[in-house]
Amino acid sequence: MGEPLWPALVAWFESGSPSLDTHGLPSASEFEDCYQGEWESSEEFAWDYVENSGLLEGVSEEVTRYFDIDAFQRDLRFDYTLMDVVGGRGVYVFAH
Repeated sequence: MGEPLWPALVAWFESGSPSLDTHGLPSASEFEDCYQGEWESSEEFAWDYVENSGLLEGVSEEVTRYFDIDAFQRDLRFDYTLMDVVGGRGVYVFAH
């Protein structure tokens, strides 16, 4: 794990999510499994998820415009933890 990921590791540790290794430190391998990346906002993460998963693939533009991204963002929190980036420049996303 490189130095650029340290802020995300700290955020993950502060979220209370990690298991500790035999030395009492957060498990690096668990962090690498959980860490999904950094986005500018939770909405950007939600739209990225929709796009990459093909969730609305094949759905007409008329129907797509009624998609409730705010509700979808809330639902994603059942499977993901979002932590603010230090300084408020986005969110880190961790899978449960």
